[in-house]
Amino acid sequence: MLRSLRVANHRSLRDEQELLLMPQYGGERAVVSAVAIYGANASGKSNLLDALQFMQAAVRDSYQRWSPTGKIPRRPFRLDELFRNSVTNTGNGQLVFTTHDATLLGTSLGEPVLARDAVWFVSKDAAGASSVFPLSDFKPRKGENMERRYLGGSYGAVPAVFSDTLVEELLKSREHTDAAS
Repeated sequence: MLRSLRVANHRSLRDEQELLLMPQYGGERAVVSAVAIYGANASGKSNLLDALQFMQAAVRDSYQRWSPTGKIPRRPFRLDELFRNSVTNTGNGQLVFTTHDATLLGTSLGEPVLARDAVWFVSKDAAGASSVFPLSDFKPRKGENMERRYLGGSYGAVPAVFSDTLVEELLKSREHTDAAS
């Protein structure tokens, strides 16, 4: 019977999170029979379930399948794994996707989520023209915190959204629309 699950540094779940399955009601503790996990898109719900599945496999299979002296097995970014595997990708297909998820530049259990040569950035100049360039152009060292460097602007291509400017522009747009009608 699972009473709680604590997870940290698993996919997008950087800080420790706890899923408590024994809430306290008036001094009593009873295991709940059903749990609903909800949140905004990309908030980490699926990653929490993935961590729960990983823990289930660890409890069920670790004694038989894991080496006592070896590392804990990790599951890399699954789509990337499918496309890099010649058995599952017999037609040499390629996967191209866009994301704003900077955690894919990070690590999972000490290993990079995506290879450096698999990461490309798109940046738009003042005239509105886009340019595409690979992370490998910056020659990041092994172990370098690429996620932090990206968010700090070292690689460029960071979306610049300034909430005060956004609100001002929205209000100006509404005023202009109201005046025109």
